[in-house]
Amino acid sequence: MIKRLLLITMLFVTACSNNNNNTDPDPDPRLTSSEGLLIAELGFDKEVFKILKQATNNEIHQFTGYDENNKPNKAEGIVSPTEHGVETLKILRKKLKGKDYIVFLESSQSIGIIKGRDQTKIIQIMGTEGPNYDVLNEDIIKFFKDWERKYNFNILYADDSAVNIELNELPTDFVLFANEIYKICPDTVDSGSGSIEGLIEEIKMTNGVAFWWD
Repeated sequence: MIKRLLLITMLFVTACSNNNNNTDPDPDPRLTSSEGLLIAELGFDKEVFKILKQATNNEIHQFTGYDENNKPNKAEGIVSPTEHGVETLKILRKKLKGKDYIVFLESSQSIGIIKGRDQTKIIQIMGTEGPNYDVLNEDIIKFFKDWERKYNFNILYADDSAVNIELNELPTDFVLFANEIYKICPDTVDSGSGSIEGLIEEIKMTNGVAFWWD
């Protein structure tokens, strides 16, 4: 329940964000030697590092993901802390639009970036699954890949047992949409909104969906 409240809060803040960033970005941030080594190791564009560092004003580190045994490992991505997670995310998405990089929230106060255009890679890297419902990581990835053919959304955040998405367009059939959510993730209703109708109202309020498997 605590995780659900945190995920819903994150969605609500995202929906209400006014894109204000209170930091004063360095117009030409200098990269450290360790960041330079990371660029070479991951094959990232140096300009992406500079854009991220300019946005966060903090050091960049390699992203930590999770393997099939839920053990942490070094993933092919980068992360940097920020006090303005949602606002910074929106700024970076605009600056990196059209490039082969995906930006997401590693937490409410840190930004992650991975290479590519397949946003379900975030779910793969984080090892998201729902063992209590026999929902495997590959099941969740397949669900969102199928959804991408029907709905317009961005994956905002993922961890080992949760995924947050923000909707770029609301669905035309809310009942069908909510039932598809309930089928893959019963906790959204059974431990959350209490009904399909309640879930629909939550989606309209937050302009997104918080999936989690306790």
